[in-house]
Amino acid sequence: DYTDIRDAQMITVAAAVVTARAIEKLSGRSPGIKWVNDLFLDGKKICGILTEAVSDFVSGKVESIVVGIGVNCLTDRFPPELGGLAGAVGDRSRSRNHLAALIAEGLIDAFRNLTDPEIIREYRERSVITGKRIVYTAAGEERTGTVTGINDRGNLVVRDGDGGETVVSSGEIRIVSWQ
Repeated sequence: DYTDIRDAQMITVAAAVVTARAIEKLSGRSPGIKWVNDLFLDGKKICGILTEAVSDFVSGKVESIVVGIGVNCLTDRFPPELGGLAGAVGDRSRSRNHLAALIAEGLIDAFRNLTDPEIIREYRERSVITGKRIVYTAAGEERTGTVTGINDRGNLVVRDGDGGETVVSSGEIRIVSWQ
């Protein structure tokens, strides 16, 4: 039972792994995960995940969680500003309903056991940003560093320019270079 707000990120981690597995099962293509909530194929974003928690202010316990998963299944037309960034699974031989069913089934199983070490292991394995230079925000200031890994709570571990390590638990990141 994950009711502590600090552990809610594992729900996003599990949702990313489950969605990647479902896409792979249907299409035979293996999506990568960009921390914390985006899936990529061929260097393009094909999926975004948004997790929102409602918590009790006094107890700090999560009362409910809503997970939204948007997968570009077949779309191959994007606005010009997204043309080089957005992609799609692109498998017209499978139905979106089948994909949704696989994701729902996987979420039910994963949410019953968020402490399963296989979830975080696979999340790390699918990471497309480990070893990449990124820009992130910490303590209200924009910083640059190199991703060294993802810890057991799903937080990003970044080596800063001065050699120190920062653990990033939320926020947006921008990849400086995909190389």
